[in-house]
Amino acid sequence: MTETKISTHARLDSHPDNIKEGVTQAGDKGRHVLLSLYTAEAKIGELADSVKDKAKLSRAVEAHSARVMKDVGKAINSIGAIADHYYKEMNEQLRPPVNPQLQAETRAYWDRQPDSKRFGGLRKAIDEGDRVTISCVLQAQHYLSGLSAKEHSTPRDMAAEKLTPELQKNYLGAVDALHKVSATAGGGIGGSMSAFGT
Repeated sequence: MTETKISTHARLDSHPDNIKEGVTQAGDKGRHVLLSLYTAEAKIGELADSVKDKAKLSRAVEAHSARVMKDVGKAINSIGAIADHYYKEMNEQLRPPVNPQLQAETRAYWDRQPDSKRFGGLRKAIDEGDRVTISCVLQAQHYLSGLSAKEHSTPRDMAAEKLTPELQKNYLGAVDALHKVSATAGGGIGGSMSAFGT
């Protein structure tokens, strides 16, 4: 939890406590961005209550908002790059190189399995840490292993959780931070400019 007080002038979705502190590097970057947005909104709102020349305030807010939003854009790109890095790292660990003939044979084996056994068998391979089997299934189109597109993503998620838990945690933390910061930044700073008479 931060020491950031709740302000009636700032949107609650921009409060930094919407992202847990100290869980991931990307999450901490996201918290910092939300803190900047939240603080800017709160200060602007407080000024709007006390300043009589709303047109002058509006110009000052636009200039300040442009600077803050430029920094926010850079942070969003940075968080996105972190998410991409963890995703690629997970894929490398979950999909080590395998002989093409073995890949084809392994996928054909899973394709021949009845639906009732296919998923359970893949789950067992994941539980046993069988990266070769998982790699063979994940490196090709879903239908080659007898899976639907949705079914194909499930073993990948299960394997990531079981075999690369730290990378999975960091990846999901980065995606969560990216979504929250992007959604909040999409609203700009200060919400509606009607508070400034514009």
